Amino acid sequence: MIIKNRNVLMLLFTIIITLGLSACNVSTTNPIDTDTAQNETVQSKIIDDDTVSDSTISEEKLEKYNEFLKKAEEIEKYSKENYETATTQAELNMESYNVYVKWDSLLNEVYQYLKSTMNPADFSVLESEEVKWIREKENAVEEVTAEWEGGTGETMARNSAGIKYTSERCYYLISLVK
Repeated sequence: MIIKNRNVLMLLFTIIITLGLSACNVSTTNPIDTDTAQNETVQSKIIDDDTVSDSTISEEKLEKYNEFLKKAEEIEKYSKENYETATTQAELNMESYNVYVKWDSLLNEVYQYLKSTMNPADFSVLESEEVKWIREKENAVEEVTAEWEGGTGETMARNSAGIKYTSERCYYLISLVK
């Protein structure tokens, strides 16, 4: 039991460090994410690509892209200031939930924007990908949660896995706004 909890603690530590480093735009890997390299590439491209030509993207899309990116950065900042500095398990549980809800809300906002702006065929493909992604995320969250079942860290473990998957998916969807 101690070894199992130690492995779970290491996983959570990796997740928390990854979140902190991602706020600084530092690459790292996480064992619960199978597409980390792709997601890091997408996130780097989003953050580093400040030279978008008005002729290649509509002004509205550029504004939305920047708006979504700013919201993502605000969530990263909130996480760093609140979740990553929490000191009690109750605070960790509460702040991990708050951060997860913020990412989930942004994900839904970006998804709805894409639904209203993409052509139907492209959106249909995205919708299928989204269903697959949701299953992958839910499976990963359940796997992590099962390792902590009944423990005081169960809530934080579930939320941390949700944060990891949802934040990466947000950056991917934001990249599609362009």
